[in-house]
Amino acid sequence: MWLGGNGATASESESQTFTVPATATAPTLTYWVRIDTAETTTRSAYDKATVAINGVTKQSYSNLS
Repeated sequence: MWLGGNGATASESESQTFTVPATATAPTLTYWVRIDTAETTTRSAYDKATVAINGVTKQSYSNLS
């Protein structure tokens, strides 16, 4: 997935649907996140990625991570 690279403020999103089997007793979600950024500031999170399940944020990453 490639998001951004606009050189300006923008919002973009990507989603994936998956089903957890009813027989799962302790399901685990595994994912990889990579943020490439040209931002050099250490004060502002310009490039962000958020992992949400059913609209609930589980983890957020940024160029400050």
